[in-house]
Amino acid sequence: MTRMEAIRKDRAEQRRRLLCAARERLLASARELGVDILFFGSSVQGVTDAESDLDVMLLGNPDDCKRRAAIQKFERIAAKTGVPIDIILQSDAPELYREIQDAHRLI
Repeated sequence: MTRMEAIRKDRAEQRRRLLCAARERLLASARELGVDILFFGSSVQGVTDAESDLDVMLLGNPDDCKRRAAIQKFERIAAKTGVPIDIILQSDAPELYREIQDAHRLI
């Protein structure tokens, strides 16, 4: 392994640890707020690098107050952890939700 490959591997591992910590904080916040979330994308597939983010889908159709509170809380977690978080509402992306469901059935 070259020095550059070792550096990339180390950075990817550091990012993976950050993603795991952010994911745990998001799950705890979702439970606290009474909303359901689903993680998808590269971090769930185990394909992370030093630039990876977290893709999160807010499930169902929470009322405006819960939805705003969840998004604000998730954005604060992103800022505190340094991990970019893409927040998608299931109600805004039903096709994507179906694709994610189909992919999970294959696993």
